[in-house]
Amino acid sequence: MPHITELADKIGYQGNINQQSFVGGTMFYARANAFDSLLKLNIKDTDFKEEPIPMDGTLAHVIERTFGLAANKEGLETVDTKFIKSLNKQSDNSHELIK
Repeated sequence: MPHITELADKIGYQGNINQQSFVGGTMFYARANAFDSLLKLNIKDTDFKEEPIPMDGTLAHVIERTFGLAANKEGLETVDTKFIKSLNKQSDNSHELIK
């Protein structure tokens, strides 16, 4: 099972992974190109352990924690939806804030 730093290296992430947050619960909005570097790894369903899986430390968990790194590598940011909601309250053009 690749460790997060190994997967970050494989996708070409150059930043400090200890300063990045990760998407918890795997429910989020994202641009499709945010995951281009992960898709290029050609991870297959056979690379994953069979269910039930442990609570942590599997390839599935590593990938989940790498979503934000992959987005950052593509020049995108990850923000909490609370931040977006606060921006929408401040603007009459809230549809213009999220592009």
